[in-house]
Amino acid sequence: MDMLRCVQNLAAKRGFTLLEILTAVAVIAITMTMLATGVGGLLPQSKRKQAHADIIHIQQALP
Repeated sequence: MDMLRCVQNLAAKRGFTLLEILTAVAVIAITMTMLATGVGGLLPQSKRKQAHADIIHIQQALP
């Protein structure tokens, strides 16, 4: 019976502390910020390349 009580006590104490949750949220936020800044610079660059390719296609289509 003592072993069962010990297991129940361990099961009751298996939650996360506020500090652990806040740390996890901070790490996720920093990672997302780094990802967003890296991907954010690629969009204008890809639009310029697409526009350049479109201009080349139009020039080739014209006699």
